Amino acid sequence: MTEEAFAKTIHAALDAIGVEAGTVVGAQATFAPAHHETASEALRQLREGHSARSLAVELGEPLGVGGMGIVHVAQQVRMGREVAVKSVRPEHRSERATVELLQEAWITGKLEHPNIVPVYDVALREDGDPVVILKRLEGVTWTTLLQNDAMVRERYGADDTLAFHLQVLGQVCNAVRFAHARGIVHRDIKPDNVQVGPFGEVYLLDWGIAVSTIDDGSRRLPLASQSKGVAGTPAYMAPDMLGVYDEPVDHRADVYLLGATLYEILTGRPPHEEGAWGALVRSILLTELVFPDDAPAGLVALVRQAMDTDRDTRLQSAEAFRLELEHFGEQRDAEHLATRAASRHRDLTEAIGAKDAASAAHREAIYRIFGECRFGFRSALELWPECELAQRGLNEATETMVRFELSVGQAEAAQGWIGQLDAPPPELEAEVEAAVEETRAERARLANLESDIDPGLGRRTRLFVGLVCGLTWVVVPFGLAILDVPIGPDIGVYASAFFLVFSLSLLFWARESMMRTRINRNLSVSMLTAIVVLFITSLVAWRNGGAMRDAVLEVHLAWACITGLTALSVDRRLAIPALAFLAGYLLLALNPDIEAMQVATVTNGVLLVAMIALWTRLGEDIPALSRLTSRSPKP
Repeated sequence: MTEEAFAKTIHAALDAIGVEAGTVVGAQATFAPAHHETASEALRQLREGHSARSLAVELGEPLGVGGMGIVHVAQQVRMGREVAVKSVRPEHRSERATVELLQEAWITGKLEHPNIVPVYDVALREDGDPVVILKRLEGVTWTTLLQNDAMVRERYGADDTLAFHLQVLGQVCNAVRFAHARGIVHRDIKPDNVQVGPFGEVYLLDWGIAVSTIDDGSRRLPLASQSKGVAGTPAYMAPDMLGVYDEPVDHRADVYLLGATLYEILTGRPPHEEGAWGALVRSILLTELVFPDDAPAGLVALVRQAMDTDRDTRLQSAEAFRLELEHFGEQRDAEHLATRAASRHRDLTEAIGAKDAASAAHREAIYRIFGECRFGFRSALELWPECELAQRGLNEATETMVRFELSVGQAEAAQGWIGQLDAPPPELEAEVEAAVEETRAERARLANLESDIDPGLGRRTRLFVGLVCGLTWVVVPFGLAILDVPIGPDIGVYASAFFLVFSLSLLFWARESMMRTRINRNLSVSMLTAIVVLFITSLVAWRNGGAMRDAVLEVHLAWACITGLTALSVDRRLAIPALAFLAGYLLLALNPDIEAMQVATVTNGVLLVAMIALWTRLGEDIPALSRLTSRSPKP
């Protein structure tokens, strides 16, 4: 708009109001348009249909006095309740005042909503003047609360006064959007026209200059299309309410007024200050808004959207305004949650830095603090997914736990936490991967070690090999002794060679299982060592022409040493056969008359029993033996 066109608009507005530019007027005064003939006709019809009957209310003391009206407290006799009765003040009684009273009642009665005062009835006094019977309201005007934070805290327990006032404004929005859905435009929304009850109930009052954008044919409601001139309170008025444009006022004027009310919440004053009419109209047309530095950016943006001077680019509905207000409330709640969670994050950092952070009790406290911290950030993000403080805080808290888990050697727990980060730091991710690989390698090493020393692995094969070898070592000497076979050096060589070949063949057959664990390997080596010693001593005795008895004597000493060493590395209970071989050695050495094969039978038998007892588990000896006798052994 050019400067010349702007000046013409100001002059047109002043002409519509009928004042000079320099005239000073109260910006808080409400301008009301002239009544319509249709409403006068409805009043005449009301009077003609009136029957002589009492009002059924007993008037009490005045509750309040307005420009042209007065409100009395009254007792509604038939209902037995207190009500408010509104009528025209005696000194201002006129058809215009009466029509305005009735129009407000008819409009308000059309809007049954929790945030709009219920109208119980419209009646006539005996002199023919109408009265409106309303719900009696308690509480204070919103203006009073906006000017007294202490009252807000004391009456409503609201420490966050901004949140309280936004909640009130949200309920006002509910009333306005309901009215808009019924085609009613309020045109005078401001804090002074809002009453807040003792329990926080909110009512949007004073529908006296409201107009309807829909003609319902009742001839009672003033129509926006027929409303000419200025209407509203200049301190809050939208440019399209000045009466200088061709288009009738519509619901977007109320959106502007909601924005003006929010502006007063943020700044403590209405958007247009009192002064000369020329300056006031200029302020309305320009709507130049100034906010405190600490005003929330989201609310500032909402005010600017709602108070756009061009109603086509203005926020288009009270519902859109309410949703933006609700969204800001969610954002604000999210920021509060994120701030509290950030405080717990600091507590978490301190707890991790403690000397005994790795102890079980302290770790439990750390996890509890992190849980509270994480819950706070996630709750904030549920309210407002774009909350940067919560997103950043959650990532930082999670990184803190990743580093903590690494510090106490819980690499896989650290991997679990870092997996919840959208974009983990590359160096931290590399550190976690390295720690996890190291943990897996250590676990694999321990698993191999555990498997290597597990006596249960290869037990069946070990038992089978031991039984076969042991029975062979027992049966052969016993048979030689029973048959009284002359034992020469050559027989010893043949027997020991047979034992060696037979044992090597048996171990080769069971090599996979016998080489699987350390105990099997040690026992296999011990057995082969003993047999090799037997073969070597037999061979030496045969070569030197010595007696077989001497070879058996030396073998007993060798077996005593071998089983003794095996007892130290495998199981101490193998000391029993070691002592048996040592006793056999001493017995043969000290008593030349004892048969060597008989002693060998006994000592080998002790070894056989020891192997059966040690190579099977308690309670599994019989099942193991039954499996061995019922089917072929498996490694």
